[in-house]
Amino acid sequence: MDAIEMLVKDHQAAKRAMEDVARSSGAKKRSLFDAFKRDLEAHDRLEELVFYPALKAIPKAAGFAEKHAEAHEGMEQAMSQLDGLPMDDVDWAPIFRSMQDHLLKHVVDEESHLFAKLRKLLSPQELDALSERMHAAIPPLPLPA
Repeated sequence: MDAIEMLVKDHQAAKRAMEDVARSSGAKKRSLFDAFKRDLEAHDRLEELVFYPALKAIPKAAGFAEKHAEAHEGMEQAMSQLDGLPMDDVDWAPIFRSMQDHLLKHVVDEESHLFAKLRKLLSPQELDALSERMHAAIPPLPLPA
């Protein structure tokens, strides 16, 4: 799985997780949201620490890194707002829907524009090497007790 396929897989999981959160309620909703938030933060860190810096090293792709990194700031603000509100607060659902819309637009933009251009700029070997760097940056899961 190359770097782009890896990120697309994360995007698909995020879409499903948001749908699950939106359809749930009570303690299950909180649990699903917390898992979604954790996974989204891990995805963002991976992009910010490995993927976007690699793009900055490619002159034709450097501008993409800046544009997409800015989208993460809005997501972080929305997640912080949501995390601080009780799930039954009247503002929680509208903030979540807004964050969901923002994230989905970001995903479409990344997948349809950025990733398509990167496939033209980078060889399969370069994408595989980037994937290896991304996998190396992912901390191992804790072993069950």
